[in-house]
Amino acid sequence: NAIFVTDSNDAYIIEVAGGELVVTITTNVDYSIVIPEEAKSWLSVADTRAEARMEKQTFIIAENDTFETRLANVEFVDDDGKVLKTILFSQKCDDKVFTTDAEGNYIVIAEGGEVNVAVTTNLEYSVAIPEEVQKWLSVADTRAEIREETLTFIVAENKEPEERSASVELVDNTGEVLQTISFIQSAAVLPDPSYP
Repeated sequence: NAIFVTDSNDAYIIEVAGGELVVTITTNVDYSIVIPEEAKSWLSVADTRAEARMEKQTFIIAENDTFETRLANVEFVDDDGKVLKTILFSQKCDDKVFTTDAEGNYIVIAEGGEVNVAVTTNLEYSVAIPEEVQKWLSVADTRAEIREETLTFIVAENKEPEERSASVELVDNTGEVLQTISFIQSAAVLPDPSYP
């Protein structure tokens, strides 16, 4: 009778950082380990079979630097191609972090100036300023490696008698809008033409 027993409940949850995971196998049959092609970039095995047939297979898991959980069904297959056991590996992913100190709208005086927005993130992102307002609103990108950043928006003087506004989007590298920041700039106070 073929014996193939592992010390697991057939599923492993792996932390984001990866590392090594040892599976103990008791068997009396020859077998191979089949890792799905799509998982080979992050999951491998250091084959450590022993003569005594109480074996430990060490799986090496790379760090998950994506924002998606990774799954792999690893098969233990005998010489005839029969699947003896399947083990699921599930690796956790990093949480997306994106916060700003932006609260509602920024009201800017007619003379213009700078508006600083603090950003804390682990995502790559861009600042999308609508084309029609780029002549009066821009950003001085002051990103830092430590990922606690300050975006400085430069607002030009409003010389027109009408208030103006703009909505700026902070967008990740997949195109998802992470946050929208609104700017409202006061109208210029023009001299009264009827006043001598």
